[in-house]
Amino acid sequence: TKTEGLYDGSKFQVLVQDQSSTFNAKYCDQGKVATVNYTGKLVSDGTVFDSTEAKGAPFQFVLGQAEVIECWDEGFKKVPIGQKATLECPATMAYGDIMKPGIPENSDLVFDVELISCDKDELADLDVAEIRQMAAQ
Repeated sequence: TKTEGLYDGSKFQVLVQDQSSTFNAKYCDQGKVATVNYTGKLVSDGTVFDSTEAKGAPFQFVLGQAEVIECWDEGFKKVPIGQKATLECPATMAYGDIMKPGIPENSDLVFDVELISCDKDELADLDVAEIRQMAAQ
């Protein structure tokens, strides 16, 4: 299933690989912790610049909290939990004119992703004093 999105004037695409199971699919909501596997590549030449496989562990982030690039915050909302997809990210929704290791400025990126799970952010409801107390233990 191909889904196009528009975010702040930039188009991005989400291509879900297994279309048969999207009918009753569950999706990750903003504020939930997404656990993902990914491989990031440059659109220009296909060079892999990052992957969870190379790091040996999935990556976690809170959806919709600007912890990741805009394309991920918007794109993962359209990926069913447990599914694989491809996120096509224009430079304006990735790193823009900022160079990152292995990523030239103004690079369009493509990510092969898997949304493994989506869970409640256990820290979201704690206040600062509770978090400090937990950290001190």
